[in-house]
Amino acid sequence: MVLGKKRSCDAQLLITIHDLAVIMNNHSKADAAVLDFAKAFNKVPHRRLLVKLKHYNLNQQVIDWID
Repeated sequence: MVLGKKRSCDAQLLITIHDLAVIMNNHSKADAAVLDFAKAFNKVPHRRLLVKLKHYNLNQQVIDWID
């Protein structure tokens, strides 16, 4: 999937649906992870979240991305 920061949510959705349709037509398999952090940080103290993620040994690159 080609996703970029400058695309709207609608454009991202259309690209994703198209890519999934191509995968299904080719009888292929795909894994997907969908994350929506839009309001997550409004409800969780950011520093506490990072401490807990480190405690559970989440990959440091992922923690850096969130931070």
